Amino acid sequence: AHPDPAYTAELLDFSKETPIVALRSGHQGLFEYTDGRGIVWGSYVTALENGWGIIVQQERREILAPLETFEHISSAILVCGTLVLLILSFYQIRKALQPESHLTDTAVAIASGDLNRRATVKHEDEIGLLSRAFNRMAGKLQSIIQHQHDQASRLEETNTLLQSEIATRRVIEAQLRDLAEIDPLTNIPNRRKLSLFLENEIKKAKRFKLPLSLILFDLDHFKRVNDQYGHAVGDEVLKSVATQVGNTVRDVDLLTRYGGEEFVIVCSGTDLNGAIVLAQKIRQTVQEQTIDKVGQITVSLGVAEFRPGDTESTFLKRADEALYAAKSNGRNRVEMES
Repeated sequence: AHPDPAYTAELLDFSKETPIVALRSGHQGLFEYTDGRGIVWGSYVTALENGWGIIVQQERREILAPLETFEHISSAILVCGTLVLLILSFYQIRKALQPESHLTDTAVAIASGDLNRRATVKHEDEIGLLSRAFNRMAGKLQSIIQHQHDQASRLEETNTLLQSEIATRRVIEAQLRDLAEIDPLTNIPNRRKLSLFLENEIKKAKRFKLPLSLILFDLDHFKRVNDQYGHAVGDEVLKSVATQVGNTVRDVDLLTRYGGEEFVIVCSGTDLNGAIVLAQKIRQTVQEQTIDKVGQITVSLGVAEFRPGDTESTFLKRADEALYAAKSNGRNRVEMES
């Protein structure tokens, strides 16, 4: 600021007058012009005491050089200060987020199956409290999963025991079924199995119009064998005959022990003539065999074919009547139903 508060400076217009002319006219002010070196700033003023005038001028770049240097220094200080603040902020943020990052890593590890992983609690701040709560939750989760695993193991053991018991029960049931349906002496199906099988074959014969025949036979003079040689020998005779006839019939046929020395053969898909042929083959096979201590054994056979309206009872009755006829007509022969 100028020492004289009344001092005012006007920018001199070089197109109208020069600083010297202006001084002579009693003016004072500022001026600016350009020479070969650049822009020049200056001022002119009249000395109050002696009437002299003073003109001062200097290149603008020299005047502004200290300011530019100051600006550069200020800018550098500002940039450095900003960098320092950013670095401090980064470390502060990193320090603040480090516990959260650790907690996140712990959560990811537990979610991946590492149930023993726990968050580290370093400070009793909000993150520390959150970490403790998280650890408690992880511990409970581990206990629950372990409990479920133990339960699953117990269930698997129980299931294994049940499967074993079921398998054992099925074996026992099969054995009981065999005991119920297999004749223990001859090891062929018994009368109960005959009833079940014949019932099913009758249904098929009715539905599909298939032929079905029965052969009922017994051993001739078997009582004489028991009386003469004893029941043990008689049992061996029954087993021998059952084996011979079993090797003669087809796989689809069912040979059963009907009771005592009587046997029944269910001939599936076989008409009366086919059953007669099979009966003759059985009679001849048994007759040609020689049994220890007894010698030759013969059988009498009765044959019947299924008729519409037949039941198991009526069907067997006609086969039994044919067997009675074979015995009445001299034994060791085949008779068919009348």
